[in-house]
Amino acid sequence: MSKAAEPTGSLGVALGHAQRLLEREARLAAAQATEILKVAPGHPRALPILGAALRIAGQTQAALEVLEPLARPDGVFSYVWAPVGTHLPITPDFKGSLVARFNLNPIGKWEPHIQGNWTYQSSASVQLRVDRSAVVGAMPAYALVDLRMGATADKLTGELYITNLFDRLAQLSRFTQSWRTDRGRHRSVNVTLRRVCGRSPRRAFPQARRVPPRRH
Repeated sequence: MSKAAEPTGSLGVALGHAQRLLEREARLAAAQATEILKVAPGHPRALPILGAALRIAGQTQAALEVLEPLARPDGVFSYVWAPVGTHLPITPDFKGSLVARFNLNPIGKWEPHIQGNWTYQSSASVQLRVDRSAVVGAMPAYALVDLRMGATADKLTGELYITNLFDRLAQLSRFTQSWRTDRGRHRSVNVTLRRVCGRSPRRAFPQARRVPPRRH
């Protein structure tokens, strides 16, 4: 059994699987959409996926045969653009972050610490209309990890922090022009050294001494 025809559990999951295949392998996406149409003939989301997959694969005539029945003479598609349950574009089902910081036992005069930041976002579509979403595809889910470690001694603080520790490129947006995608930053390593200058607030601003009133 081919990957495209594997059981996917539900119609929604099958459609999502076909849409993801459209980004990587048009032939498998067409096979998956065909399997969906066997179960749900004329499905308004499976037909555009099949048409887009055929067009990407270079089968223009076959793509027209799939898509032409969906249009009326005035060029307006006859099915609902965004059926009930369609997700809003650029809106993932889940997005969150988790921060953990640990202050370790002192080593001499130094007080070390370590901090980790984990950020996750689920996949999200970029178009509200299901036909356009099938062509453009969705932004895949991503997880990013940032790490910071350092130590403080008196007025001196040194830190090493790594952004995007595992060098995962998060996809931030997608465009139809030349299938362009904007991605996040690569891994970066930074070192900082800070020193607090000046006296402490108590020494810099001593409390004024009360002077008793002079008696005449």
